[in-house]
Amino acid sequence: MTITVDTGNISSKGDIANATSPQTWAHTTASDVDMIVVAITIFDTSSTDGIVSAVSFDGKALASSFVDYHTTSDGHVSVWWRANADIANISGGTVSVTFGGTVTDFEASAVGVKTDAGTFAEDSVGTAANGNGSATVTWSVSAANTILFDAAITDQANDNNTPNGTQVEIHNTDLGSDFGLSSYDIQSGSGSKTMAWADTDNDEDWVTNGAAYYEVTAPSSSVSPSESASESPSESPSLSPSSSESASESASESASESASESASLSPSAS
Repeated sequence: MTITVDTGNISSKGDIANATSPQTWAHTTASDVDMIVVAITIFDTSSTDGIVSAVSFDGKALASSFVDYHTTSDGHVSVWWRANADIANISGGTVSVTFGGTVTDFEASAVGVKTDAGTFAEDSVGTAANGNGSATVTWSVSAANTILFDAAITDQANDNNTPNGTQVEIHNTDLGSDFGLSSYDIQSGSGSKTMAWADTDNDEDWVTNGAAYYEVTAPSSSVSPSESASESPSESPSLSPSSSESASESASESASESASESASLSPSAS
């Protein structure tokens, strides 16, 4: 099974100063996308204004993997996702992010993910981490093949933040007085996983978290159990024994009567 990212259609909204809720933008998906993920980074001193309460794509609600805030960095970070079958039928739509109130800075990105297995499910979510220096979160995943997403806020602008190892940057935006960061990482093997951003100054306050998603084999699309059950055995035969006999008798009688009438008319006609 293989996990790939729809890299040609990553979309972002930001840097938006004094952003009001909701923030919306257009996002396009490839025809074979199985999951959409939205990573959101908000900087605001209020513990409530930056809390994201809802995210949707093309009017369909996404689920939250984490929604975190830390007072030292004034950072709000969250990741939302949807892997329902209807995602594959959407070629494009509007992403909408709803939060508590006007915020100092807003940045978010939407990413499509594919798997030849069929779909995705949430594997595990980290515990929000905070500190000073390089933003880092470590947690454990159960599945053998996963894709990890993180979101981070640092409270220092004009800095050089670099994603760790095999992480691929989604957004890395100078928001004026802070940085909004997000990345993904496709991993094989279960166990402990780390997502981190190297800070060259190593002196900034930050908050970050991450979530992992694994491949799930999609159910067969031929006939669902509910559709099978709806066709009861009693409805299956097209003709009941009584109606079948009746049809046979009718045909027989009709043929006899015809033959009989032909025979009786034939001599007089000649």
